Amino acid sequence: MYEDNESMEKFLRLLQSKMDVPQPFGSFHLFAVFLVILGTVAVCANFHNADEKTFRRVLVTIWTVMIAMEALKQFIKSYSFTPEGSLVWAYAWDSFPLQLCDSPLYLLLPIAFLPNGRMRDALSVFMYTYILLGGVSTFILISTTFTATIYFNVHTLAHHGLQVIACIFIAVRNRDRIAAHSFLDGLLVFLIAVTLATTFNVVMHLLVPDQVINMFYISPFFKKTMPILNDAWQSLHWIPTILLYISGVSLLAYLVYRFYKKIFHPIPQRDLAAAPEKRKESF
Repeated sequence: MYEDNESMEKFLRLLQSKMDVPQPFGSFHLFAVFLVILGTVAVCANFHNADEKTFRRVLVTIWTVMIAMEALKQFIKSYSFTPEGSLVWAYAWDSFPLQLCDSPLYLLLPIAFLPNGRMRDALSVFMYTYILLGGVSTFILISTTFTATIYFNVHTLAHHGLQVIACIFIAVRNRDRIAAHSFLDGLLVFLIAVTLATTFNVVMHLLVPDQVINMFYISPFFKKTMPILNDAWQSLHWIPTILLYISGVSLLAYLVYRFYKKIFHPIPQRDLAAAPEKRKESF
């Protein structure tokens, strides 16, 4: 029994193995960026005209990797060792997967299995605008997520990398379905997501006030440090903070949406002949 406990402790400590905090745009970071670019090109080049069966398989595969890695992250976050070496189990609610960039964990399967229609389009445009921005911005501001724990660094690069790949793939494969109403539908999804995140922030602060729970980084009780104009940001009331967040992110998301519209429309007739909604295969 003692040997089993000792082996378990070694395994748990191994999962929390440490490293020097990686430098932004260092070799570790740049290699991940290269893999994301390579993965995006490969997936989009091979599956840009994928039928429904293939489209679903690609999204389910990405989701499976992301959810498995997230489950391991949550497990590692649920325990710690005291300076004396005692094992303590306590869930860190600040790591609960409800940030903007956690949306693929909840939306990839609905996008994969819903039939073509306004609901699927709304979730899709939310993914390839708002969620794509979240993934790209994380890679640019990676210093805010890098830690001294090896797995957490691998996880954040893999998670946000797959997020970028999935978002661009959804846009490319569904390029013929980027309609005039699409962005407003995606905006509605974003507003619902902000409402859920704010509700979670308020409720969980009441339940566990000792933990810094800040989903979407718009909590009324905590504010993330900003690289510029931090003093003004910290002094801003939480209501205009949320409104400013919604406005700023939505403006950037709309610019991404307009970029898609510009490059994908009008679509040549040879591409329309292979449009995804004309393919009837099932998973």
